[in-house]
Amino acid sequence: PPGAYAAQFLGKANVLSGAAQPDGQVRVGSVALRATASDASASSAQDVQLMIRPEALRWADADGPNTVSVTCRQVQMLGSLRQYTLDAADLGCELLLLEPTDRPAVSGPARLRLPEASLYRLPGRQ
Repeated sequence: PPGAYAAQFLGKANVLSGAAQPDGQVRVGSVALRATASDASASSAQDVQLMIRPEALRWADADGPNTVSVTCRQVQMLGSLRQYTLDAADLGCELLLLEPTDRPAVSGPARLRLPEASLYRLPGRQ
């Protein structure tokens, strides 16, 4: 999508505000994340937004690139999907995660991976 508004209009999206770093990463809260640039203006912008769809987030067993600690605040059953509302304190925000109900449920503290290929870098708010 060309921007955060379009990403949210076209479906659920987690949108994170951050600052571009000289090494190409984006600092969101206290975490440096790697993300795919969606266009040239996002690649050169200092203030950027990162967008990732709730179904693209993945549970992680250990630390690694683009991995953060989260706490499960709410779990809702949505037909064949389970929707988690997660507190990502290190990012300074809440995240939504969607996954099929045939996977084991998660509760309490957990680790979450934001895959670089699914994390899109957009220009910051204008």
